[in-house]
Amino acid sequence: MFNRWFESGLLYGSNENSNNTSSSEGKKQSLVPKRMVPSSKSHRTSSSSGDLPPETIPKNLQPLPVNNMTITQQENNLTLNSNRLILVKNLSDFSVNSQFVFNDEDSKRLFAVFRTRKNKIYAMDEKCYHMGGPLEKGDIEDLMVYYDSTKTKKEHPCVVCPWHHYYISLKTGESFYLDLDRKYKSKGQRQRTYPLYYHPITLDLYLELDHRLELNQDNNVCECTEHNHQPLQTLDSDHYVKIHQQQQNQTDSKPHSVVNLKELREKREQQKTSSFNNKQSSSNLPPLIHINNLQSKTGQRK
Repeated sequence: MFNRWFESGLLYGSNENSNNTSSSEGKKQSLVPKRMVPSSKSHRTSSSSGDLPPETIPKNLQPLPVNNMTITQQENNLTLNSNRLILVKNLSDFSVNSQFVFNDEDSKRLFAVFRTRKNKIYAMDEKCYHMGGPLEKGDIEDLMVYYDSTKTKKEHPCVVCPWHHYYISLKTGESFYLDLDRKYKSKGQRQRTYPLYYHPITLDLYLELDHRLELNQDNNVCECTEHNHQPLQTLDSDHYVKIHQQQQNQTDSKPHSVVNLKELREKREQQKTSSFNNKQSSSNLPPLIHINNLQSKTGQRK
């Protein structure tokens, strides 16, 4: 193909037609494929000031207002408008089309963070609102949703729960269902989502946690309320967050110890026999005889 362009005189014009007018040369040069014409635009490189290259900057993230007075640093923790900023990961270590889970020890919450193919990052509770399925193992799909109230349709990036295939919006936390008209519609927000920011110098990713979702001083489960009578809307995913927090409290209070399986089985058998004998005694029935004792008695009779 390349030789044919040279022979036919279509590539950059031929020697025979060199004396033609400029208009004819422009027509011939327009026939050259675009990929054969060298581009005059230079490739943009990242500057030394620490800014991200344009192909890696998440499209939906906003930089932290570093010069804003609302951000203060206390005990190596950043706060924004009295909300705590949790360090998630550096953007250079978070590849496109991937997800991961991290645990915040202070609030005892599990967060699932997603980076889609369209280079957008979202964060939400790791447990599914339906039955606590692991959302970080779900697939990401784009879903077109119809809204009857406004008679509009919007596209939502959704995570599909691996347990029961529930569609949950990464952007708003809405759950969707398939209508009889074969159209996806919204159930409303069911999953809690969290805003994300990136530091323009260090390129670190931060998650903003509402101060009303923090644990109490007694390390109890948060009830999403505050003293100034500004309650936070409770969502279905908060139920499994509380279960996880209670499990963390129990594991922290109880020290880990080695258990002998034989002793544990014997204790369980004794508890079963004692509970059964108590039921029989209440109903005026003869007590339960163990199998070993019964075999010994039958042997004596023989």
